[in-house]
Amino acid sequence: MLRADAGAGDSDSTYQALAMLNYEIGDNWTTAFGLRYLSVDYSSGGFLFDMEMSGFEIAALYSF
Repeated sequence: MLRADAGAGDSDSTYQALAMLNYEIGDNWTTAFGLRYLSVDYSSGGFLFDMEMSGFEIAALYSF
């Protein structure tokens, strides 16, 4: 799975990208491993929030 989005709204810019690999381990269980990158650039008055972060994600999903 690949996902990306970008926007602005009240911030100067924000965007993220996500790449996930899913593996079914049963009829109802799935595991997911991936990498995400997120960037936010926001300022209002004297407040400044400018950050970038990235890292691995691990998830266990149950469907019923």
